[in-house]
Amino acid sequence: ETGQLRNWTIRLANAAAGEFTIYDLTANLERMRIDQNGNVGIGTTTPGAKLEVNGVVMAGGGFANRAICWKADGKTLGYCSTAVAGDGSCTCN
Repeated sequence: ETGQLRNWTIRLANAAAGEFTIYDLTANLERMRIDQNGNVGIGTTTPGAKLEVNGVVMAGGGFANRAICWKADGKTLGYCSTAVAGDGSCTCN
């Protein structure tokens, strides 16, 4: 979808609870939600923490020894000891 213009909207997802979303009309997908507890979800419609991301998270510019990654246990943060590949993967220590 490179070069394709996207159409976005902000929606009330649950007016009674005061939840709202950022919605990608082009892809017909919810991209981000803030729930009634202030939890933010990216790639999830039911965030269970202040920030919950379903997908690859990149921080630090994507260079070796600077990017943050999840270790194999899926619970512990580490750092990339190799360059970050195009798909967001690296060797995580």
